[in-house]
Amino acid sequence: MGKLKEIQKKQKLVETVLVPFDADGWSEVSGTSLTFTKVQRDSKNGRPFSNLYSSFNLPATSGQCTVYSETFIDTGMSALTQDNAIVVSIADGKYGELIDGRTIKFTIPTNTGITTAYSSYYVGKPFSSDNSPQASYFGNPRLLGNVVGNTSLASTNISFLFADNTKQPVDENITNWSNGWVKSTPSGYVGANPDTFKFTTNSTNTPKAHAQTEDTPIGICYLDKGFIVITDPSIVSNFAMSTGTEDGTNMYTGNTSGFTNLHYTGDTSATAKVTITAFGELNAGDKVNLIAADGTNYDFAQGDQSSVNGTFEATTSNDVTATGLMNCINTSSGPSGTRFSATVDGAVVTITQNTKGGAGNTTVTLTDSGTAGMALTNSFTGGGDLSLCEFYSFEKEWVLTINIIADSGEFYITENQTASDSVTPYYGAGGKDTGMKFKTPFGEVNKIWDISKVGSTFITEVGLYDNQNRLLAIAKPDRPIEKPKNTQVTLTLKMKF
Repeated sequence: MGKLKEIQKKQKLVETVLVPFDADGWSEVSGTSLTFTKVQRDSKNGRPFSNLYSSFNLPATSGQCTVYSETFIDTGMSALTQDNAIVVSIADGKYGELIDGRTIKFTIPTNTGITTAYSSYYVGKPFSSDNSPQASYFGNPRLLGNVVGNTSLASTNISFLFADNTKQPVDENITNWSNGWVKSTPSGYVGANPDTFKFTTNSTNTPKAHAQTEDTPIGICYLDKGFIVITDPSIVSNFAMSTGTEDGTNMYTGNTSGFTNLHYTGDTSATAKVTITAFGELNAGDKVNLIAADGTNYDFAQGDQSSVNGTFEATTSNDVTATGLMNCINTSSGPSGTRFSATVDGAVVTITQNTKGGAGNTTVTLTDSGTAGMALTNSFTGGGDLSLCEFYSFEKEWVLTINIIADSGEFYITENQTASDSVTPYYGAGGKDTGMKFKTPFGEVNKIWDISKVGSTFITEVGLYDNQNRLLAIAKPDRPIEKPKNTQVTLTLKMKF
């Protein structure tokens, strides 16, 4: 059994290192990994989620609302106290220990199209979260006295979301919140562009703006928990729940306050239905007006059958007339090109937006003079967008550094007699003073042979033991390390957790 040298406290160091989560740190979360739940402040409406207001430090009582409004009076933060909200959950395993609060890009499907939100801070310093009084209201206490900011320092674990189509930055030097978002390693991490995700009020020398007091957030990000809370009433009331699913198969058909763990499986196309009810009542000038997803209007008028001109003939029967309408909508050389596609079932024409997404949920208008000859079942509905959340996150790696010191004259003993030119062993810590402090494991007395006459020994492995003499780890260099007799050799071991 070998003899052990005690490692002194000053030879050991424990530190933390930030490493990217899952290879490069960037995650794209969608589908079942990104779910939406409607919550409310009122605990009496039959829904069990009012307690989440307290969980997220949102004002939950009338008294708390009053205090909150007084605290943030005449600031953009006052908009965050709302009776209804949407809680967005990022699935476990899709982010690291903390999401960097500067890096979030989040697309939210609404009935009027996609709202794209970007994260930012009220204090423009490169922490991994917003070190502001505003953020500390919803998260951890902020750090005081740090002028520069440091990604490795814990802060509030909160950031805020802003959207250009809700309210653009009040800073006249910053055009859009989107201008500062890039998909590269944020400043403060290994391999980062030094300018990436820094903050300033001047857009000419930095890519990202931080919020001013007057800027209005649409929601709050809880960076260590994987939650986002959307409070903006225009988004909450217009949320595209009908294009989401709770079971992965059927579109949601419940009421506006009832959805739980709603998610989006992919982009969907909006459809509309027009029925020819009395072909003989269709007159010249009667038409179907369609608005494409890009906002362009197209007319399909009753007249001579001409797909190129976008006209259809009312003739023979309702079914034949409906087929004529379908054909002129489908003609790529016609007015609308490839923006729509149509099918017919008897006298019913189903029209589909070829561009998927919520932007296709547009109005269909019928012009039908005199007695009605056609009817609108529904304008374009069902267009939905895949919700996507992108962000950078990191893990904390604990690194134990141990300096192993072989001093001059040490490690010139062996339990192998054939390695020594001595014929007389010495025992335990007795005999020749080598400068080593020996521990004889379990009280054993083994024969130890002196090899101090050898010019050099070679270190081939290092064993680490606990105070019970149990082997914890073995470190082996890629080649033997020479240890001259009268020379100190220091080996540095790093263990990562």
